[in-house]
Amino acid sequence: MLAEQWTSLLGRIRATAGFDQFLRPPGMDRLHEQAADGPIIMVYSSRWGSGASIVTGDPEQRVRVVPLPDLTPTAAAQQVNRLWDALRAVDGDFTGRARAQQEMHALLGWLWDAITGPVLRELGIAEPSGPRPRVWWGLVGVLAYLPIHAAGHHNQAGQRSVLDRTVSSYLTTIRALEHARARPAAPADSAAIIAMPTTPDAPDLPQVDKEIHALSGVLPDTRIITGPAATHHAVAEALARHPVAHFSCHGLANLIDPAASELLLYDYATAPFTVAALARLHLADASLAYLSACSTTHTSPDLADEAIHLTGAIHLAGYGHVVGTLWPVNDLAATAIATDFYAYLTNGGTELPDVAHSALALSEATLRLRDRYPALPTRWAAHHHQGS
Repeated sequence: MLAEQWTSLLGRIRATAGFDQFLRPPGMDRLHEQAADGPIIMVYSSRWGSGASIVTGDPEQRVRVVPLPDLTPTAAAQQVNRLWDALRAVDGDFTGRARAQQEMHALLGWLWDAITGPVLRELGIAEPSGPRPRVWWGLVGVLAYLPIHAAGHHNQAGQRSVLDRTVSSYLTTIRALEHARARPAAPADSAAIIAMPTTPDAPDLPQVDKEIHALSGVLPDTRIITGPAATHHAVAEALARHPVAHFSCHGLANLIDPAASELLLYDYATAPFTVAALARLHLADASLAYLSACSTTHTSPDLADEAIHLTGAIHLAGYGHVVGTLWPVNDLAATAIATDFYAYLTNGGTELPDVAHSALALSEATLRLRDRYPALPTRWAAHHHQGS
């Protein structure tokens, strides 16, 4: 009886104008269109097999499948645990910190050998020569925890790394990417900087003032919201008025209730700015959101690839381009990457931000920090771009 009612209801909905595809998987033509600017690489691992399904813009070969035999579910879980162990050790004593960075390098090398190296070889993306091509990564299950965009042998010669050979972005689903691209791009002619160098009952962020100064010097028509003025209501109102939003504050990932993950504003104790709150926003003129905060893409293992985190929520609120972080970020490193990102995006403050180049700007900023501190991947591998 219930199955019949469900089938009947679906039939009525699909008979309504504009809803003929309701709850149907998108056709190959729609998926293929989204790969016009670069391949979309969906990486999966299961007991039935592991590999990468690559949607391309090639009309003769729309989908390629690359088997990844080393990417077993057990191996994937081991690498996620290796990542978490390294991140826990990075704030320990000198020996622990050194070992943590070595483990991160080993992880990034494994990701290259097991996943990204075979995929890029299949795509013919070899050593850099000319502009680096765009690629989009979609990671299934716990693979979403891993810094695929930074995979590579960074401590060896040969530029065998994703950073050196591509400009990477992430997506949750191809349909979500299609949705983001369907929104008209708002001109990035004003910006809201939400900055919390001091937050009630939380550690100070001493680099935030430096970050504010650097960004206000290159971003146009900047409104700085800081201290007691940075309330939930004031920030939500500012997001509706400014196409560019930059958050420089604490981020708190809630692994028990991911919808309660939040950016810590001044009144977070009484009016938390959470994933759930962001999900209620519908921002017609949003363009770029930069989350210079800790662990904005972190969520519970059961929902690792479901975008129930701060990065995903603000992306779905309307921002076509979002910069987020996979784990807690070093204060100095976060300021360095943000400063270089906006300098590249605005041509040193001489132009409006070209948000279409957000992924490239982040890649350039990350490469610059990596080249300064090659032995410290936990500092330069956390930031990533999501969106178009």
